[in-house]
Amino acid sequence: MDLLDHLRRMARNNLWSNDRLYSAVLQLEPGEFEAERTSFFPSIKATLNHILAVDHLSAHDLDRRVVTDRREDGKIPERIGDLLAHLFTHDIHHRGQVHAMLSGTSVKPPQLDEFFLDYDLKLRKAEVERLAIDGGN
Repeated sequence: MDLLDHLRRMARNNLWSNDRLYSAVLQLEPGEFEAERTSFFPSIKATLNHILAVDHLSAHDLDRRVVTDRREDGKIPERIGDLLAHLFTHDIHHRGQVHAMLSGTSVKPPQLDEFFLDYDLKLRKAEVERLAIDGGN
């Protein structure tokens, strides 16, 4: 498996995990989505909006450079394709926060720690088919 194949697998898992989390969030009682909670972002809504903004990348954007300013040495242009590993870790991190916040709502947090292993296929088959993604190796 090369790096591109690995990134494609991570992208499929990212789509599947987001879909599972969104499905749970759609079941929230009125007011729970926007309710103030303890986390980096103050609500499920704010956290999911942050994930969504970061996830909006197209194929032609992979070579485009964006300016990052996360370091003490100022703004640094980075190739978006090089930021993908961070993007996947970023989304996992913030999905975990939403998962924890769901524990304080009327909705049970969904299972998110499955991956695209043959062992888990039966647990995600319908979702993979609905999302039209290749869940296999």
